[in-house]
Amino acid sequence: MRPFTLSQADRAAACPGSQALDQTPRSTEAAYRGHVLHAFVRLALDMGPDDALQMIPEDMRLACAQFPLDGIPQDPKAYAGEVAYALDVEQGTARELGRDLAREYDAAGALPHELVGAADFVAWVGDDTVDVADLKTGRGQLVAAADSLQLGGLALAATLAYGRDRARVRLLVRREDGSGFYDEAWLDFFDLEGVRIKLRNAARAVAAARQLVEGGKRPPLVEGPWCTYCPAYSTCPAKFAMVRQLAAAPAEVVADGPIAALTDAECAFAWRRAKEAIKILVGVKAAIANRARQQPIPLGNGWVLRPATKPTEGVNPEVARKTIKAFFAPRGEFIQGAILEKACTYETSKAQIGRAIQPYAGHRGLKRLKDDVLAAIKRDGGIFEKPNHRVSEYHDGLAVDDDAPQLEGDDDQAMELAP
Repeated sequence: MRPFTLSQADRAAACPGSQALDQTPRSTEAAYRGHVLHAFVRLALDMGPDDALQMIPEDMRLACAQFPLDGIPQDPKAYAGEVAYALDVEQGTARELGRDLAREYDAAGALPHELVGAADFVAWVGDDTVDVADLKTGRGQLVAAADSLQLGGLALAATLAYGRDRARVRLLVRREDGSGFYDEAWLDFFDLEGVRIKLRNAARAVAAARQLVEGGKRPPLVEGPWCTYCPAYSTCPAKFAMVRQLAAAPAEVVADGPIAALTDAECAFAWRRAKEAIKILVGVKAAIANRARQQPIPLGNGWVLRPATKPTEGVNPEVARKTIKAFFAPRGEFIQGAILEKACTYETSKAQIGRAIQPYAGHRGLKRLKDDVLAAIKRDGGIFEKPNHRVSEYHDGLAVDDDAPQLEGDDDQAMELAP
């Protein structure tokens, strides 16, 4: 069984036990957007942005059309994209598995004990250097390029596979709003050997943690920022401990007494603990809601937690952009641009449009102006009905609680790239 993939390397090194627990992959909006944006960048560099957009799901075309490509390697002759590697950290050997494998490492011949991963961009510099770059499109917590075990592992694999002595690793951060930065580091033979030792030690620690779990014991667990997207989050004993404490005495989790009596250090600890408690409660609520989707859960006294589908109205961002531009044309390009920037992103909604036009409502009043703008968008065909799958508390058929967390992909529609 594979210890972990290189994309999981930083988490595995920080918390080996996370790799020994049952894994429940989570599909999130951020992951979906990152996947599509990565695919768009690769396609855009190969065939041009216009043709690439036609290969992208419709709901992401506006975001991809506005995605900045500056700072990303442009010449496909100068680099290779999506290069997959298999790395043996015990033997210190590696090989290239192929390119554009879509994470099908095993089908390409990767062995169970090998660490696998794919580099977004790889280039060869001179006779002894390989350049490895990783593109990040979200706002998750990042480590410096020099400290990233994922980047370091990819660089180690590339140098071993091609017989190079050193590597330049680059972190390319490009976001949809045009912001971003890049960070780079040079790794020589000794740096790369240090990466190999860290990965080897992490792999051994994961193996030891799995043996503990197989023997019915709890593996070593370390909580930190890497917990947020951990696929073992829902089965982690460290999280269960807090859930049990919350159920028994929730007030004690936040603070042991009046806030005024706490020192600054105690307040800082209580603040972090409260944030973690809220995050866990949201996760617990989502897990229970997901269970209720499979089978209603009796809550007692005639109450039941069950799913229901309610229609709601969505807004087509492309139509809304054209309508808002025409609606606010008399007020000038500056106001047009200011409203469009806030109202017509990939997640355009009625509430978002309301927030965007609020500073310009004036004597008309926000409600009246919002109603007029939405009516204009509806006349132009920009309002559509979509199902809204919710889990709520019901009593005698009446829903009284509509705030149950909604999981990503509730509409059961596959989110795949167009062929």
